[in-house]
Amino acid sequence: MIDMEERIAQWHYIEHGPDVDAGKTFRKLCEEVGELGEALMLHSKNPAHVAEEAADVAIVLSHIVRAAGSTLFLQMERKLTVLECNSALRRGVIE
Repeated sequence: MIDMEERIAQWHYIEHGPDVDAGKTFRKLCEEVGELGEALMLHSKNPAHVAEEAADVAIVLSHIVRAAGSTLFLQMERKLTVLECNSALRRGVIE
């Protein structure tokens, strides 16, 4: 996953240069989430289309997290660990 995020960063640099425009990035994220929502609601019988739109969202999220000095994979890994611990606590598996 880290290699993929590096490829995303390189592609973004080639297409958009080194600067990160927070407003433009947020608008792009909203656009991609909207397209994913549309795919889910109107094209749910076409999972390939839904998956493609989800990938677009992941690419933008990767860019946002990288601009914040981390990687999407690392942040997802950290978050999942917290979620798993919380779940185990609720189930009484750990104290």
